[in-house]
Amino acid sequence: MGIKTARDGQETGEWTQLGLQAAVTRGEVLPTDSIQMSGSAEWKPLADVAAELGVQLQQVEATSTDEAQQEQPTPQTAAPAAATPPPTKSDSEPGCLPVLGVVFGIAFVLFAIVADVLRPLHPAPASRQSPDCTGQ
Repeated sequence: MGIKTARDGQETGEWTQLGLQAAVTRGEVLPTDSIQMSGSAEWKPLADVAAELGVQLQQVEATSTDEAQQEQPTPQTAAPAAATPPPTKSDSEPGCLPVLGVVFGIAFVLFAIVADVLRPLHPAPASRQSPDCTGQ
């Protein structure tokens, strides 16, 4: 079944029932638009015959083409990743390098303290050479 649509006295398209439903959903066809079913000479507002056609209308009604275009959401595109410069580190911000230096410094000091404490508990092995280094 062909269904013609018109707005402000100008024909805007011809649709099947499914195509008309899709156009209404997208906001291309408004409940205030006039329709003419094939085989009929009479134009009627879509809102008056939507139930008869099995078309569900959107809740938003616009009175003119300008208002309908304003109500349609505009697609937003993501900005390219390269468009935003990476954040720069200022001189006042500390990095991780000084922190690592402090951590390793503390670890070294603790190791030295532990080594000094444990040294008397584990004496070094006696040398196998005689004090005169003759080997006898």
